[in-house]
Amino acid sequence: STAEVVKFWDWAGNHQQPAHRISSYLFAGLARRIANNQRPPDRGTMNDIRAISTYGPYVDAMFIDRMFETLLGEQPLARDLEMKAKFFSVRNGDAFLSYLDGLAARASDEVRHYAEEAYGFV
Repeated sequence: STAEVVKFWDWAGNHQQPAHRISSYLFAGLARRIANNQRPPDRGTMNDIRAISTYGPYVDAMFIDRMFETLLGEQPLARDLEMKAKFFSVRNGDAFLSYLDGLAARASDEVRHYAEEAYGFV
């Protein structure tokens, strides 16, 4: 089994996974902030990096920490990283609420039915 694990680690497709590139950029941006005496990482930093780099390419939107929302808007991250997700934080909370209102307005009757069934409201 060890040989199979090593073979998987050497698989060329692993180099194409976006999570590696995204997390590298986030670590570099974080290092730049620390070098400039800005806010140091906290206990949740590793979870934030893992969540953004893993889910950012695949989800439509994420509500994230203000620091990471700022980092994702800085260059070269904003220019070089292409992610499907729109990122929101408390800094742009009104934009997030508008985004949610847009989703609700476009929801099908079936989705509304299941939302009401699951949550008791639409």
